[in-house]
Amino acid sequence: MLIGDLIEAGQRVLLAQGGIGGRGNARFVSSTNRAPRRFEEGLPGETKLLQLHLKLLADVGLVGFPNAGKSTLISRISAARPKIADYPFTTLVPNLGVVSLSGNRSFVVADVPGLIEGAHEGKGLGDRFLKHLDRTKVLVHLVDVSGASGRDPIEDFETILRELAAFSADLAAKPQIVAATKMDAVAETDAVDALETHVRGHDLQFLRISAVTGEGLGELQEAVWRYLTPIAQAGSPFATAEVVARREKTKNEDWHPGRDVRSDSSRPPRSRIRRRAEPLARSRAVAALAHPAASQRRAARIRFSSLCDGRACRRRAGNAGVRPRGAP
Repeated sequence: MLIGDLIEAGQRVLLAQGGIGGRGNARFVSSTNRAPRRFEEGLPGETKLLQLHLKLLADVGLVGFPNAGKSTLISRISAARPKIADYPFTTLVPNLGVVSLSGNRSFVVADVPGLIEGAHEGKGLGDRFLKHLDRTKVLVHLVDVSGASGRDPIEDFETILRELAAFSADLAAKPQIVAATKMDAVAETDAVDALETHVRGHDLQFLRISAVTGEGLGELQEAVWRYLTPIAQAGSPFATAEVVARREKTKNEDWHPGRDVRSDSSRPPRSRIRRRAEPLARSRAVAALAHPAASQRRAARIRFSSLCDGRACRRRAGNAGVRPRGAP
């Protein structure tokens, strides 16, 4: 049973309810009972055995048969360095790579282990790694057209579609870009042309690439970015609204230099409080030196605007009619 899915920053999910704390004897101390022996026990919380599943966050997911060129592709378009070899199931764990484009554009690509027919039944490495593609926005479906595997490219394409649908209908419904890989090893293009016709019959975009020579890689990256651009633009109004709200809040608070906009608008700035407090502190210092009687202090109302040494304080206090302590 799924308890929660954390997909946003700062999101919280209550997994188990905590207990209620008790009260010790210190909470029952009174004036008549200084050492109470009374206490209250708390209530225990919930105990659950949970299993956490980590899903990688990526914009683009690479799918295809084993040894279809997924690891080679991600190593050419990003700084990722996965293991690359000429045998199936070279990739045993998912790999992430950041693709950088011109104009300060970038997106994250996830490479998962290859799928074979019956992967949803546990064959090969199974389909458990497909969960890392749930967060992706577009899939790049790689099909080996070199003929080295001895399989039909069209049949490979249909097999991957069936495995995606068997794992999750939402994953199979994601936008896809079909890329014919290893074009540098193709002698005749009849099989590639047949695959392109079949793919376009599914209303999917078809590209021809070679990770070794770099053929079509730039076009593939731009095609992926066109799928991600509407998603990025859809989130931009939220950021604009946040900035407008902050500006309106600052304007309503009647901001001016010296006032903290996060604090209460009725509170004066700290510099003004300091200027008011300093004369009062100086007056109290002189009054403490003179120690006049209460009636004399009310009559004299000694106020000084600046600090002075002890001799000047006594002279000013004498002029005000107040005799300092110890004066003759």
